[in-house]
Order: sequence, then C-alpha cells, then structure tokens
Amino acid sequence: MPVLPEMSSMHSRFSQGMDGFTGGVSNGMSGAAATHGASGQIDSLLGDLTASDEDQKRMNNKITMLKNDLDFNVALNKFIGKAGDNAKSLVGQ
Repeated sequence: MPVLPEMSSMHSRFSQGMDGFTGGVSNGMSGAAATHGASGQIDSLLGDLTASDEDQKRMNNKITMLKNDLDFNVALNKFIGKAGDNAKSLVGQ
C-alpha cells in the first residue's frame, strides 16, 4: 500500500495525459510523413503522365509521317501505273 495514495493516483493520471499528448505528436509526425510520401507519389504519377503524353505525341507524329510516306508511295505507284498505261496505248499494245 502506497504511503501517499493521492500522489500515486495523480502521477498515474499525469502519465496517462502525457501518453495522449505524445501519442498525438507521434501520430502527427507519421501522418505528416505519410502525407509527404503520398505527395511524392502523386508528383511521380504526374511526371509519368507528362512523359507518356510526350511519348504519345512522338508516336503520333511518327505514325503520321509513315502514313504520309505510304500515301505518297500509293500515289506515285498510281501515277507510274497510269504512265505505263498511257505508254502502252501510245505504242499500240
């Protein structure tokens, strides 16, 4: 049995109060770290989106260039074919 029971209970209550305070501080710190980590992840995702957007534009430009080359080749082949047909008709074949 403690000599001064009131002092013992007061110390116990004070310790409980400090546990709540320090718990709040540590939770706040881990919450801040989590928020900072999430912010970093969001920044990373946005960076990835920007990079993929640039890649998409580059790919679209390449596809457009290839399509234009193909269209040119098709038109050239038609022209050559038509020229061949005209030459045949001039020769009389």
